[in-house]
Amino acid sequence: MGLNAASKMTTCMTSPITGVPGIDGATRNSRRPSVWLSRALTLVLTLSFVTYLAPSLDVSLQFVPLAVFALLVFFTVFFSASALKAVQSLFAVDGVLFAVSVSLLTLVPSIQSNSHRSLAYAVLIAVCLILGRLYMAVVLIRQVLDAFFWSRILSIGIFRPLTLTGLMQAIDRTARFSVFSFQPNTLPFLLAGYFCVTVWKFMTPGGPVKILAALCGFLCLVITFFASSRGPIVAILAGCGFIAGMAVLGARMDRGRGLPRLSLLAAALPLGLGILIIFIQNPEWTNDIYVFVDQGLQLSSKYRGLDTGFTGRLDGWTDMMPLLSDGTSLVGRGMRSSDSLPAIDNSYVLVLYEIGPLALILITWRFFRILLRSLKGYFGSIEGEQRQFYLACSLLIVVFLANNIVTRYLFAVPNLYSLLAFFLLAAPRARLMPLLYSHQAI
Repeated sequence: MGLNAASKMTTCMTSPITGVPGIDGATRNSRRPSVWLSRALTLVLTLSFVTYLAPSLDVSLQFVPLAVFALLVFFTVFFSASALKAVQSLFAVDGVLFAVSVSLLTLVPSIQSNSHRSLAYAVLIAVCLILGRLYMAVVLIRQVLDAFFWSRILSIGIFRPLTLTGLMQAIDRTARFSVFSFQPNTLPFLLAGYFCVTVWKFMTPGGPVKILAALCGFLCLVITFFASSRGPIVAILAGCGFIAGMAVLGARMDRGRGLPRLSLLAAALPLGLGILIIFIQNPEWTNDIYVFVDQGLQLSSKYRGLDTGFTGRLDGWTDMMPLLSDGTSLVGRGMRSSDSLPAIDNSYVLVLYEIGPLALILITWRFFRILLRSLKGYFGSIEGEQRQFYLACSLLIVVFLANNIVTRYLFAVPNLYSLLAFFLLAAPRARLMPLLYSHQAI
């Protein structure tokens, strides 16, 4: 009797964040709609990327993938057995804080903003938060990241043949790689997110997928380098260093389980290359590498060099301080109200200016809490595949937060890396606290 009960309990257990299910018949049947949900989200994310390939990035064109996503949420949530649970999740404590409250904090200053685009973008943000909350109440985070990975494969498969000439010119140092409607830092920002999920797929079992992930990850790094975008590169190095530390500490804490060698290699390789270039100065090839990197990343450029204060960003952030000292900074000036100012390439300053300090605190606190939960999940897991997944989640969050120091995509749509961050921001707590909720078959 006790053995049968234990067997039933084992087959019902499911990790909410990783989606590693039991092997009972009901679970097998539930996998079929899950596959279609993942494929549908893959197409939505791919469509979001493809919009940037248009000759001009019209705002209405950017709304198309979001409209398709709204339809996906409608059919996913309201035609499922979990519809009531999804709606109820809006009124849970974390739903009120991070979906409803942040939406209101976005809408209120935008209603009275002088920017004619402010209210429209605020409504868009609020709708995305609510939809993201409903969607993540019935979909596993693992499925979302899996869709993100395969959208990366499709997107680059479409993108690469169309940009071969521009990439070759960048390699020949005749032009900075910038194509279609991508802003200079937008494409590398997206590729940094793609790189994180390719590291996850590279660590997981499966020869063909591992090879595909390695090739795509390498291509992401190559394009980012020749786009001469330093922020994503530094963010990737910071993220790889962070998860390498996690992996080493995890191996020391539990030598019995040890450390997957491939995951350590994937985490430490970019960091090791950076350290090698910095500290080995004598050989001639090291000097050649330095010249190559200097030319590619324009480190000595008069306008973009290391002594330009983040390409003039520091001066821009300093100029913003007086604008944040009056009373309106408490609630913000509304979404897109900064469009009339010089570019504010810092998401934290931008969010503070547009929707106020309370919204900034809630958003950043949420992401840091997700990072903390990923750390807890990693050090609390005994199964290798789960640990690799938590490692990838940590990489994704660290790269995202570090990258947004020099970009403006912390709280923005419709680029798909930020949309992925919206899913994490709005996800119910049970999806982000596996150690407390692992007994629930969600």
